[in-house]
Amino acid sequence: MFYKKTVKIIGICGHDFCGSTLLSRLFAAIPSVASGGELRWLIDDPSDKGKCSVCGDRCDVFTPEMKQWLTEDNLYESVATAFGKNILISSDKGWDQYQRFVKEGGLTGIVLFRSLEGTASSDRKHQTVWPITKRSTVEASLAHWVMVYRRLLIWSEQYCKDHVFLNYESLVANPKAIMEKLCDRIGIILERPFPSGQLVTNYHSVLGNPSAHKSGKVYTDLSWKNKLSAAEISFLQNHREAKALLSQMKKRAIKP
Repeated sequence: MFYKKTVKIIGICGHDFCGSTLLSRLFAAIPSVASGGELRWLIDDPSDKGKCSVCGDRCDVFTPEMKQWLTEDNLYESVATAFGKNILISSDKGWDQYQRFVKEGGLTGIVLFRSLEGTASSDRKHQTVWPITKRSTVEASLAHWVMVYRRLLIWSEQYCKDHVFLNYESLVANPKAIMEKLCDRIGIILERPFPSGQLVTNYHSVLGNPSAHKSGKVYTDLSWKNKLSAAEISFLQNHREAKALLSQMKKRAIKP
């Protein structure tokens, strides 16, 4: 399989359930962009997690023929070629997945973050789907959140110079304005105004959040208010280091 070497890679980084599936679906509405989800699973687990979450075995992008050629050194370029695009969005989230492009100066990083309450609620909700995360308590969820974003702040400052911070709550509150500013910041040309609210249904994505795949529109999820106790919410909102990290990222995040 021949693949394009001149591909612009935009890597979404963040904690599990930070909103990367939703952001990937929003990018899928842009004709010039290939938005493929958590692409590392095409190599790590091609027959199960590496399937298209939308098309399954019928997918004409993530085909068995395409997967057999994939390596760590050509994964993203090969996926972009399969889509027929020169811009690729990956939702792999781990900064280490993109280090090859950081070294070559060919990566734009999006550090996506959401509220501590939303993160803890999602961690607990998805234990039955991904029990390997083992973050059913708010203490475990917050400790992992702090570790992830502490590292991402260092990564963005010292290694990935071309990056942008994006807050999930701001994105869902005003998707049109945020996406237009985001695209302008990362060099994606919009041929028409960005659609507001509705999500495309004709797209391809590896793994991702099942709830985000089922949704037909962007909406604000405040279910954590009913799923977390008052004591848990207070613990999350008053953790000193988490508050400091959140404040740093919000200051640097794209505003509507």
